[in-house]
Amino acid sequence: RSWLLGTISEDSFQLIIGCETARSLWTAFENAYAQKSEERRFSLRYQLAHFRKKADQSLDDFLMKFKSLCDSLAAI
Repeated sequence: RSWLLGTISEDSFQLIIGCETARSLWTAFENAYAQKSEERRFSLRYQLAHFRKKADQSLDDFLMKFKSLCDSLAAI
């Protein structure tokens, strides 16, 4: 719990007022940010579905951006 408290920004402290355990801290953050994760997942899936190589784009650049989108989606 103390490690978590040491890594939290001042802005985030409002989310955890009253939390007594590491589990309650984690649950508070999970509840606060879960919606953002779903929105991010939807956005990344949309970007992948509409991802196309531009005429002036190199294959290396195209593949790097594609991999970056895939990695971002996998990290959620």
